[in-house]
Amino acid sequence: MVALLDRQLSGDGMKNAFGAVFAIALLAGLAWGGGYLYWHIRLIGAMRTLETRSGPQGSDGDAVEVVRDAGCKAVPYLVGAMQPTKNPYFLFEASKLLKTSLQGPMSRGDNDVNAHLQDWLITPETRTEERQKRCDDLRKWWLEKGEPRHSGGKWWKSDCGGI
Repeated sequence: MVALLDRQLSGDGMKNAFGAVFAIALLAGLAWGGGYLYWHIRLIGAMRTLETRSGPQGSDGDAVEVVRDAGCKAVPYLVGAMQPTKNPYFLFEASKLLKTSLQGPMSRGDNDVNAHLQDWLITPETRTEERQKRCDDLRKWWLEKGEPRHSGGKWWKSDCGGI
């Protein structure tokens, strides 16, 4: 009888331990997913605001701050938004923000990024053909060298440490 009771208690103890581990893992997953979703929504909104409100007078200061605060988390959003047919003032702002977002890799001595940043800068005066070339070069670099090194899962850091 004692042996049967002991087996039942150890089985219940295992169930409780498994339940606690599962609950902790579930809460951690929800917290990570919530943080990631928070930044995703903020960055999408900031990109849309910048696209519609960038002009000769400047850009929306709040949207610019969101992108700056995001750090390297903003890089995939900025690269994706760099399309030559978009508002030239937006492209100018986005290329400046890209430089700001890549400060971490440049401070670690990433000469590849530093060498390309000037080539990717788009001003409102940049001709259409040149805008196309710069956007294509940026996307090519991102696919070959940036994206594989980018750690998008570390949403809690402004410098993901990858790129």
